[in-house]
Amino acid sequence: MDDKTVILTTVNEAFAAPNSLLDLFLESFRIGEGIEHLLDHLIVVTMDSKGFDRCTSVHPHCFFHRINGTDFTSEKAFMTQGYIEIVWSKIRLQRRILELGYNFLFTDVDILWFRDPRRHISIDADLTTASDRFFGNPDSPVTGLTPVVLRNRPKRPSRCSDPAGGRSLDLEVSHLKNGPSKLPSLDHKPDQEANSKVASDHHAEPIKSTKALLLTSHDEQDIEELARRATMDDRTVLMTAVNEAWAAPNSLLDAFFESFRIGENVEHFVKHLIIVALDAKAFERCKSVHPYCYFLRPQGVDLSAEKSYMTKDYLDLVWSKIKLQQRILELGYNLLFTDVDIAWFRNPLEHITLAADISTSSDFYFGNPHSLSNYPNTGFIYFKSCKKNIEVMRYWHDSRRRWPQNHDQFVFNEIKHELVAKFGVQIKFLDTAYVSGFCQLGKDLNKVCTVHATCCIGLSNKLYDLRGVIEDWKNYTSHPVWQRQMGHLKWRLPGRCIH
Repeated sequence: MDDKTVILTTVNEAFAAPNSLLDLFLESFRIGEGIEHLLDHLIVVTMDSKGFDRCTSVHPHCFFHRINGTDFTSEKAFMTQGYIEIVWSKIRLQRRILELGYNFLFTDVDILWFRDPRRHISIDADLTTASDRFFGNPDSPVTGLTPVVLRNRPKRPSRCSDPAGGRSLDLEVSHLKNGPSKLPSLDHKPDQEANSKVASDHHAEPIKSTKALLLTSHDEQDIEELARRATMDDRTVLMTAVNEAWAAPNSLLDAFFESFRIGENVEHFVKHLIIVALDAKAFERCKSVHPYCYFLRPQGVDLSAEKSYMTKDYLDLVWSKIKLQQRILELGYNLLFTDVDIAWFRNPLEHITLAADISTSSDFYFGNPHSLSNYPNTGFIYFKSCKKNIEVMRYWHDSRRRWPQNHDQFVFNEIKHELVAKFGVQIKFLDTAYVSGFCQLGKDLNKVCTVHATCCIGLSNKLYDLRGVIEDWKNYTSHPVWQRQMGHLKWRLPGRCIH
């Protein structure tokens, strides 16, 4: 897939026989809701020659996994020695998929697929598993352990095509039908030199001085270096943008940082944040409080002062970010852009799932995360790094000419149907109960992850209400867990904009 995810299943002769499990498995994709295309990304691993022959007659991507001295042709009774050999023989092959730089979703062949389960797989989890029995908390270790998904934290770009010499998914799987020799040996050891380069490229030595990272130009190496330093394990970078007014002491940037410090296990995200400064004074302030600062100079535009909403300077400010965001995607990094007037209290990545190419917050959310009737707010938006999203960014920016008097969010809303039709992207709108804003406030403090100062004009008004939200959060977290869970603790309303 575009995000370097492959789907795996395993069969032997008994499972692959006509009218047996493999046929039912494939049929479920064909009759399910919008999931038949996932078969293009399925590798069927066969455990014996007859299973392989049957597979090649019904599916293009088949791999014969030979285990010397073991006969896997017949049905294996549960927990017999033969059964145990089958279930364990998969592990080394799965590990090899990760070593090649791919995420994988393993599914037993006795599973029927009717809808896309990746809509429930958070990008934040390293490993996601089905449950034999589920007790309500997805983070609890007491759930059942039926392995389904393991996400690789790639050591190389998770792009549609890998510029570092890796093979695209299409090239990788198109040869598997021809036989086992096409998949690199499971005993092959990754190249030592490549491994050492990966180690040096990814989360390099701790920052001893911020001097080398405080960048002052459009030099291509500058943003590359910042992204390399700031990236998460899965090559995701957070980004925000500030001007002098927003970066000043006791202004939006300070409130933004404070929310990470007082939130629930979100402070570590600051290590992955690039702050784009839009003027010299914002850049100087950024350098004094944060290691990853980038000075974006839009030529001939003064972006230092507070910009009144929808003025020409305001529009130049909001549009100046798009090309830089596109460059981040081109470099092979996923991007989560967050406006600086957002308070982070919990991890919003838990609500961004593998199935969507683009996940955006919503000013107004009507209950269906996949409906284009929702109103997006692109002040909080996640893009996977892949070719079609790079084209989306370019198309979005170019569409400004059609609506020259409007901001990026308005244009995105106008072209969202075009983006889906033209580029085939899947857009997910995030529920305002979790990724919230003043336009449609999430009222349950037990659910809210972020609060955005939307539907609020004027810096002083935004600051006033964001400070109130932060104080309400402090009050909420000062109470014992049992009292919070009762749901009686609320935002203090109304404010200047919040209601």
